Amino acid sequence: VREPCPLCAAPHGRPAVAGQAEEAGGLHFSLSHSGGFALVALAAAPVGADLEEVPRPNVVDNLESQLHPLEQQQLAALAPADRPAAFARCWTRKEAYLKGTGTGLGEDPSRTPVGAGPRPEPVPGWLLADVPVPTGHAAAWALRTG
Repeated sequence: VREPCPLCAAPHGRPAVAGQAEEAGGLHFSLSHSGGFALVALAAAPVGADLEEVPRPNVVDNLESQLHPLEQQQLAALAPADRPAAFARCWTRKEAYLKGTGTGLGEDPSRTPVGAGPRPEPVPGWLLADVPVPTGHAAAWALRTG
């Protein structure tokens, strides 16, 4: 089933297990797949997961305007060869968080900074973590804590 969208209340929000998500401690899940890999997150609170292949440099150049200014600064401070992996790390954190909120990319991705550095930036009410994956990929999950 689909939960109501937090932005418009239409039934196209986060996927849910029927009869579970609205209950305290009910089962919440998120699924992502890319490049032959899949990532599933299960939790007793809203959760999001994202898995992506590291993009080519021209993709980073085209999409970095979708990031928060802090994240854009973090990317600009890196050597060009390091930017694609940092962008992928940032983007998977961002998508995991937005999936967890139930808005997905319906919310402006530049609104909340999640960081492009080695560790996620703190997001109030959420725990974000990177997931170890093979070289050439990035993955993260986000869990609502508050």
